[in-house]
Amino acid sequence: MSGSTLIGLPPAIVLVVGLSVLLLATALAGVYLASRSPSVPPGQRAVVFLTVGGTLVTWFALVFALGLGGAFRITTAEEFRPTLLLAVLLSTALAYILPRWLEPFRLVLNAVPPHWLIAVHVFRVGFGAVFLLQLAQGLLPAEFALPVGAGDVVVGAAAPLVGYLVLTQRPGWRAAALIWNLAGMLDFLDTVAIVTLAAPGPYQQLVLTPPLIPGVFPQSLLPTFVVP
Repeated sequence: MSGSTLIGLPPAIVLVVGLSVLLLATALAGVYLASRSPSVPPGQRAVVFLTVGGTLVTWFALVFALGLGGAFRITTAEEFRPTLLLAVLLSTALAYILPRWLEPFRLVLNAVPPHWLIAVHVFRVGFGAVFLLQLAQGLLPAEFALPVGAGDVVVGAAAPLVGYLVLTQRPGWRAAALIWNLAGMLDFLDTVAIVTLAAPGPYQQLVLTPPLIPGVFPQSLLPTFVVP
């Protein structure tokens, strides 16, 4: 049973799905605690939690079902479709727009302490480890898995420390937060660049071995749910 779990699924699938569900549960717990903040009027707390929490669960269920059904998978340039790109752009846009348009989202965002938003990035350790695991199994090209996987592990491992520095405002906390944030952005941009240049489609410039196949489930959860 080498390379598979006791229930017969590849370890990467179990890890990605498990970590994604755990991240969703953590986000819901954070939304609940934020909705109980003194800055949220008592009469609006239930509505705030149900609105924001319900949106998270609905979006997760949607991209989970679409990914499982193969809607985001691209294996050849001929079958290229913008489904994955549209889902990424829509989820990112919603994450930016909703707190500015709808009060429940704005109340939650204002009530969440900055160090919470930093510390939750510890999940990147697990997702980065998945890429490195798939590299070791020969399922991902080194040109993608090494920089992206190692970058996620480093940024994720530093998140609790940076969050602690921000919470306690120890000397140098602003610089630490800035450097950590820049490292996280560079890791994200590196991922986007490699996927754009190496994935089958009109923008492909690199041919990697093994080929990089974006949108395959459950890795499709990363750009459509985890990252935004």
